[in-house]
Amino acid sequence: MLNRQVAQMSGLVEDLLDAARLSRDVVEIKKMHVDVKQVFSQSVEQARPLLTEKGHELNIRVPEKSLFVTGDHQRLVQVVTNLLINSAKYTEPGGHILLKLQAAGSDVVITVADNGIGMPPALIARAFRLFTQGQPTAARSQGGLGVGLALVKRLVELHGGQVRATSDGAGMGTEVVISLPGIRTGADGRLFS
Repeated sequence: MLNRQVAQMSGLVEDLLDAARLSRDVVEIKKMHVDVKQVFSQSVEQARPLLTEKGHELNIRVPEKSLFVTGDHQRLVQVVTNLLINSAKYTEPGGHILLKLQAAGSDVVITVADNGIGMPPALIARAFRLFTQGQPTAARSQGGLGVGLALVKRLVELHGGQVRATSDGAGMGTEVVISLPGIRTGADGRLFS
């Protein structure tokens, strides 16, 4: 329990430092070709302890072939990990979380969806603002500072992408969708390797 709390505090401090860096535009993105399937693998590994503790079922859907974007591998892992951890926090124990990767036109699309507590329209409108949080619940016993989604939005924008959240309301779960410009790697112009 002590190790988990130390890790949680360390994560909160790192998120605050990142929020400060992002607000001053001093975050450096190391651009390279990134296989998003590898990003998924590392993100799931980082979020697995909380997912296991909460007894969540994680369904991962990825295409057979890899999808690539230009960006910073570690920052993209941070983005997907933050979304998985948010879903875990805001979903009742034993819930269902979906992590999906797909190509859509020239974009690579990442979706994280859950059957958690959902968000009312007023919260969705400000979900990606710094220090915004949903209502405390028994399902969200792990605290936060309301910086995770703000970091996600800014990091996605630094990668030339967009992020949006949707929810049908309280108790109806939440879906967060990220679109990033894909790299055309096939002779036919497809995004697949």
